[in-house]
Amino acid sequence: MQGTSDESDIRDMLAVHDAFRAELAELPDLVLAVTPGDSERTGIVGEHTLLVLSMLEAHHDGEDVLVWPLVRERAPEAVDLVAALEAQHAGGTDATHDGLYCHIMGT
Repeated sequence: MQGTSDESDIRDMLAVHDAFRAELAELPDLVLAVTPGDSERTGIVGEHTLLVLSMLEAHHDGEDVLVWPLVRERAPEAVDLVAALEAQHAGGTDATHDGLYCHIMGT
């Protein structure tokens, strides 16, 4: 799909967000499926969870640096919407990270 300078192809962004949503939705079941005392599986699931969370954090950091400034520049009329999306973005990352970390660590 070839766009003009006024259009943006956001299919990659949608695919990445869909992948994160799917992965994050599966994590609680992966954690709960570990048999108590199965240290090997606990380690595998824990490492996977931390990988997903670190990738999510890097993704959000990239959007903070690359996406939001561009959206503000190209759509100044949407400044309130962008601010709300940024706040939701930051809050979602913190809540997801904190909730999963506490669940993994049993705290």
